[in-house]
Amino acid sequence: MTGRSMERGKKDDAARQWPLPIRAMFTTGRMVGFLVLAVPAIVIFAVVVLIPQSARLQSAVYERNLERADKADLAALRDAYGRLNLALLEDETLVKRVAMSELNLQPKDEYVCFNPDVAANPVGTITMRPAPRPVTPGGWITVLANRLEDPAKRRGLLLLAAGALLAALFVFSAPEKYRGKKPVNPA
Repeated sequence: MTGRSMERGKKDDAARQWPLPIRAMFTTGRMVGFLVLAVPAIVIFAVVVLIPQSARLQSAVYERNLERADKADLAALRDAYGRLNLALLEDETLVKRVAMSELNLQPKDEYVCFNPDVAANPVGTITMRPAPRPVTPGGWITVLANRLEDPAKRRGLLLLAAGALLAALFVFSAPEKYRGKKPVNPA
């Protein structure tokens, strides 16, 4: 034996050490192998969990913006009818024209001439430009979310990702299993 005392059941530390280049190679190989399995597994988890939620968020934002545009249209229409009502209280000519166009009434002392070539809106008709509508959500997120709606497909992808992550953790774990072996000397 050498001058060092050995404890029962433990091997000599010098016998357990691999040369530095071999240790670096094993460490690099474990790291690369772990990353090759773990990174796609984490990406699959992220896609399966986050993409459907992102598509739902886009849909909710679209519906909210659509309701805002409808609300703006209704507010503009309400304001236009308010202005028409105020104008009816102040302008007698407008009252006569609305009565002629809407109620088909004509004053006794006036002659009304209709020109069919002139395409004018009836008196009191309110036309307005609608508020701009939001862009319908689409793109790759919506397509991918539609493909991930199948529960069996989602479950399969989650199981695949969990298996790959567990394999990465167990196969490329710490090098304790290498420590008990002596290096082979070719000499």
